Amino acid sequence: MPLVSQLARESGLGTESFIRAFRRYTGSTPKQYLFQRWLWKARRLLRDGAAVKEAAHACGFADPLYFSGCYRRLFGHHPSQARSADASAVAAPDGAGLPISRHVFAPGVDMRYFDI
Repeated sequence: MPLVSQLARESGLGTESFIRAFRRYTGSTPKQYLFQRWLWKARRLLRDGAAVKEAAHACGFADPLYFSGCYRRLFGHHPSQARSADASAVAAPDGAGLPISRHVFAPGVDMRYFDI
C-alpha cells in the first residue's frame, strides 16, 4: 500500500495539498477512504458467510474486537448481524465504497492503489 506522500508526489502535489484535494472530491481523507473501503469489503465477506474473525483478518484488522467496534460505528449493527441486517439500511453498490473518480488525480496515477 503506497504512502500518501508517494501518491501526492505522483500527482504533482504536496502531501497536504493532495489530502485537501482528495477530501474536497471524496468527502474524506485518503486514510478514512481506505478504512471505509476495508469495512465495506468485510461486510461483503460477512454476508457471504465468513466468520467475524476471518473477515477482520482478511481486511487487515489484527484485533477482531477493534474491527467489531469500527464496523458497528459505520453500519449501526454488530458484524455478527451482517447477514440478518436490513440490506437497505446502508446500501452501496457491490464492489463500491465511497465515490471516487479518475479526474481527482493527475494523469498517470495508478488507481489500483484504491481498489480493495
